[in-house]
Parts: sequence; C-alpha cells; structure tokens
Amino acid sequence: KARAALFEGTFRKYHAGTDFVPQDQQVFEDKTISSTWFLQEAVSAAEKIIGKKALYTGNTMGIAGKATNASYREYFVLEVADPTETIFARAYNSDEIVQVRHGIQFDYKNHKHSATTRFVNHYLKNDGTAYTEAELATMSYFDAFKGRDPRMAQTIQGPGYVAIGETAPEKLSMERTLNGYRVIKYISDITHEGATTSTSDFPLFRYAEVLLNYAEAKAELGTLTDADVALAIDPIRARVGMPKMATVPTTVDPLMKKYYPNAEGTQLAAILEIRRERTVELACEGFRQWDMLRWKEGKWITPAETKGFSGVYFSGLGDHDLDKDGTADLYLYKGTKGTTSVPEANHIEIGGNYTLTDGTSGFLTYYATETYKWNEGQDYLWPIPADQRQITNGALSQNPGWEDGVSK
Repeated sequence: KARAALFEGTFRKYHAGTDFVPQDQQVFEDKTISSTWFLQEAVSAAEKIIGKKALYTGNTMGIAGKATNASYREYFVLEVADPTETIFARAYNSDEIVQVRHGIQFDYKNHKHSATTRFVNHYLKNDGTAYTEAELATMSYFDAFKGRDPRMAQTIQGPGYVAIGETAPEKLSMERTLNGYRVIKYISDITHEGATTSTSDFPLFRYAEVLLNYAEAKAELGTLTDADVALAIDPIRARVGMPKMATVPTTVDPLMKKYYPNAEGTQLAAILEIRRERTVELACEGFRQWDMLRWKEGKWITPAETKGFSGVYFSGLGDHDLDKDGTADLYLYKGTKGTTSVPEANHIEIGGNYTLTDGTSGFLTYYATETYKWNEGQDYLWPIPADQRQITNGALSQNPGWEDGVSK
C-alpha cells in the first residue's frame, strides 16, 4: 500500500493540470481524494511496518575476504532470502526434481547491463558530501570509485573487484558492459552463469524500500523531521558505513536539481537528497522507470535526450590502465588500429556503435545516434489495448496521445 500510494500521490502532484490525472480533490464517500491524501496514506501504511523489520547486516559468504560493509552486496545473492529485511521474495531452489531457477546473472552478462554516468553521479563521497559537477566532469574510472559511498562498488564493478567464490581481482571485460560501468548487483558465483542455473532468492519487497517510501512521502508533504531522517535514512546509510544524514537537508544540491528539474516543494532539498538515496539504494530493483514517470522526468530515460547512455570517462585514445596496476586494460582507437598488449575483447573502436562525447576524449557512450524522443503529451501512460476498448463499446476512453481506430 505504501508503494502504490506513494506512486499515485507523487504522480498526481507532478502531473497536476495535465490530461494524465483526474482533477485533484475528488470526493469519495467521506474522503477528499488528492495527491496529499495519497501521500498521507503512504506514510500511514509505512508506519505499520517500520520497527517490525531491520536491515540485513551479515557477511556470511566472506565477500572480498570478509570486507567491511559488504552486507548490501551479499543480501542480493543469498540463496535463501534473509527474513530480517525481506518482506516478500520469489523463492528459487536447486532441487533436482522440482527445479525453480532463474537466469538474472546470465541476462546481466549477455545483455551487458551497464550503469550510466548520470546514475553513477548520484553516489556521494564516503564522508557524506556531494561532488560538484566540475569534479565529475573528467573523473577517470579509477578515481570514480575512490573514496565513494561503498554501495557503488557493491553495485558496479570497480578496481579490485573480486567475484564471489574467487580470491583474485577480476579485470573489467567489455564483453560484459556497454560503457565500462558493469552492473554486478545480483551477481553470484560462476555456477549461476547459465541461462537457468541461478538459485538465489529474489526480493520483491524489502524493508529498505519501506523506509525510503516513508521518507519521500513525508518530504513531499513538507513534514519530514530530523527524527524521521534518523528513523528512515540513517539506518540505510549506516549499513554500508556512510555518515548519517542526521538533519533534514535545507541546501539544494545543484546537480540533483539539474537531474530532477521538475522537483518542487517546501522541503525541496530533502526531496532531492531522498531521491538520490532511493536511486542508489534501490538500483536495478525495478523502480527507476516508474520513479522517473511519477516524478515527471520521463525524458531522461530516452537516449535522444541524454545523447546516448554515457559511461566511463577517458582522457583520449590509446591504452588505459583502468585499475592502476601497471597493466593496460582497455584500448580505444579510431580508424586504423595500432599496437597494444590489451586483450582483443577490450579493443573499442570509436566511431561505430561507440562514441566519446568530445570526439577523441570524453565519456564512452553507446546509442549516441538513437533518435527516439520522449513525447511529454503521451509517454507517461501506456495505450489501453484496443480489444479492451471494444468490449466496452468505446466507454473506456483511450489514453492521451494514443490512437487505435476505436470510436471515441
């Protein structure tokens, strides 16, 4: 209920006055249905759960030699979903007779799931402060992970990454990423690599989301307090060793405002910081597209608006030692390929599918030539299937911007 009410409340708020939402302040029985009402319902629903669950803080698998604060990464590869944090999960097993398995790891590997520069820029420094846009403008792969929120290296493959079940660091392979930022959330050991061999449970509802739903709804209502921050945000940060937010933010971060230009409210700074926290904590869990739709920021999920999906920054063509171990890991070239000791899989030709944002330097980008543009008057809602409209004899009207040939 908290999830659904937060969605509806923020969708109505940020799409107010458009054809996408009904008139706010609808009266139903004894209730005035509005964006505010839905946000209050989200808070109330979350309050029923807060305190009855806790965040997972174990490290039973010895990830990266029992590295500190690795419980976030471990949570998503547990064979049996942790009951401390998990509210509801889809269960899988290795039973030889009744096999229920999935292929998330196979899909991530073969479809080269990658994070964008825009996403990576959400991560704070490990002292809790934010980067300026200028600091991020020419930051190398190695420097991007240095002194960063630990969740970044537990979500994206960084320098020194050690795969589960292994002891030696694994070099970045461009066979597994489109732009250099390979997603490793949900990646277990090599036995999970097959199309239907993975048996780790998949969380559908977890406590961290409840906390973030609560904090966001309160901030959107303008009623977030320091006590709320301590209750809902600080435990999430504490799990990975990040400093507390401690108090309700009052200074708007320029980069977050640039990323979410439609955000508004009396607690704007808090809204933006909670969006940052939500983006980082819930990465790859199926929320991002829906969040961007309800916040009226849909255009940023299309490559035509972002000029492709950019990744790692490179200062120029030639060899690049990504992890600074003295050995070149990746070779960029344009036109004729030169001599390099880099393995063939990491030879990237600039000018085909791959581009650099500044020609021969900049952010490695895929889909830069994609022309699909976001339609603000249509794309926030999907079309209603024509057969559903026909069986109602046209009583069910089509969503704005979509045409299906059924009489209105």
